Amino acid sequence: GVLKTVTTPGEGKLPRRGATVQVLYKGTLADTGEVFDETKDGQPFVFTLGEGEVITGWEVAVSAMKIGEKASILCAAPYAYGTFGKDDVVPPDTALRFEMELLGEASRPSPVAAEPMSAADAYTGQASSPANIPQRASMADLSRPDIARTPAEIAAAYEAKMAKSTPSTAPEGGSLVSAIIDRFRTAYIFGLFDSQTGEKAPWYLNPFITFPGMFAFVSLGIILVKVTGAVKLGVPGEVEVPLF
Repeated sequence: GVLKTVTTPGEGKLPRRGATVQVLYKGTLADTGEVFDETKDGQPFVFTLGEGEVITGWEVAVSAMKIGEKASILCAAPYAYGTFGKDDVVPPDTALRFEMELLGEASRPSPVAAEPMSAADAYTGQASSPANIPQRASMADLSRPDIARTPAEIAAAYEAKMAKSTPSTAPEGGSLVSAIIDRFRTAYIFGLFDSQTGEKAPWYLNPFITFPGMFAFVSLGIILVKVTGAVKLGVPGEVEVPLF
């Protein structure tokens, strides 16, 4: 997961979700120690917690840091850039280490809106801009490169999924008769019609077996009643009315 080792304690309260924070950091590959990214000239990096602007490991670690705190943060691959990596600087399935300092909370007067991720970006996991780097909410998401990363894309993906799972109620050609025929064609009555899933009924529900069997059973019952005299019409003292 995420391992945070405090090197210099901080003070105050922990930042809340939605807070805009400023940090200084240096990121290295955990295996080799190679630096792949860092803040330059003391200019802090600013982002908002809980908005998916940074990797999951940062969300977890910074949420547990106090203002002024310095810490060494080790992020396992699922909490960093997962199986996709980041461009050519972070290989796939690579753990990352960050030396980070939380400077405090700040406001961003002119935030840059994240660009929508294209279908190609979602499939490859490679974002067209740093703000669009795919974030994973859980380890299960690592095998889902098609998951939308922004709230708008999540809503669009949900609507598309619902559209596929909801059968269309409009018949082809707009004919009411066509709709009725299609409805009865897919209705299941003793295996006589097609099923919506394409599954076949058990052999004993085959109409060519079920219907003759029903008639034979009823006919046998009538014959047994007649032969045994089990049912007689009328009341005692009156003339019996024959069934046949």
